[in-house]
Amino acid sequence: MARIRKQSSGQVRKVPLASIRPSPVNDSVYRPPAADDPDIQEMARSMREHGVLQAITITRDGFILSGHRRYCAATVAGLETVPVIEEPITRDDPAFPKLLVMHNQQRQKTIAELLAEQVVQRSGEDAHRELLQHRVQRSRNASGRACALVVDRKRSRSEISPAK
Repeated sequence: MARIRKQSSGQVRKVPLASIRPSPVNDSVYRPPAADDPDIQEMARSMREHGVLQAITITRDGFILSGHRRYCAATVAGLETVPVIEEPITRDDPAFPKLLVMHNQQRQKTIAELLAEQVVQRSGEDAHRELLQHRVQRSRNASGRACALVVDRKRSRSEISPAK
């Protein structure tokens, strides 16, 4: 997995806003930021007045890991450059989706976003193994031994009455 740095220890540099891109993974996990969102509008106003107070975290190939809302607000504010910290990975690195989720732990999330994070953080193999373990546990009786379903008589459906 990619090395993770705290934002305060990385080198902050200014780059043209046009040189960085939102990550498509972000939109599949989190609600995409919208330029007409009142919170984005307020952030844009603050950026025009005070600048960008927290750097956007990007990959070597310019994709955003943390700061999609700041990026949207900077675009609304009409900024030409933004401060960034670059992580030593690219968007196609297998660790990218998990790192994106890790960088966004602080944000308030909807139930759907929390579920989407769990999907990103689990591999298909892990999910399959957990499902098999769950099924084994459900199939055991109170003594911990495997149960077998025993059918001791033939069952049939009753005739539907005219009242039904």
